[in-house]
Amino acid sequence: MRGTILNTSIFLLFLVGLSCSNDDTAKQVENLLGTWKLIGYAEGDADVIVDFLNGDETVMINFEENNFSGETGRNQFFGSYSVESNKLTLNMLNTTEIAESDWGRKFMESLVQSYDEVDQDYKLTYVIKTDTLIIQYELGEYMHLKKD
Repeated sequence: MRGTILNTSIFLLFLVGLSCSNDDTAKQVENLLGTWKLIGYAEGDADVIVDFLNGDETVMINFEENNFSGETGRNQFFGSYSVESNKLTLNMLNTTEIAESDWGRKFMESLVQSYDEVDQDYKLTYVIKTDTLIIQYELGEYMHLKKD
């Protein structure tokens, strides 16, 4: 009898743990949803060090449930994504390929730096501070986006 109660208790704790994990992921996805505008790049804990280049096109990305899309001013891109903890994985990235502006080229090159050849996806880490999405695309390299 005691063994049954113990096993039942462990099973219930396991289910509660899964439920909390799913709730956390759902909240993270909810915070990510919407349109974000690239405002600059930073190294380490520094403030934005490369600001929007005057006269250059705006880079925007829109996250919907499981899918994203965006534009660099000259090109469009889209794909699917997943979130786990502070990990953002772009499972697929498709883009048009017209000659890119400096700002658009930097954005696409930043994503390419996060490409995982084994899993064939783009692995990023992120944090949302107030209305700013900070994406780490390489060790110590970050892009900052503002909620639009």
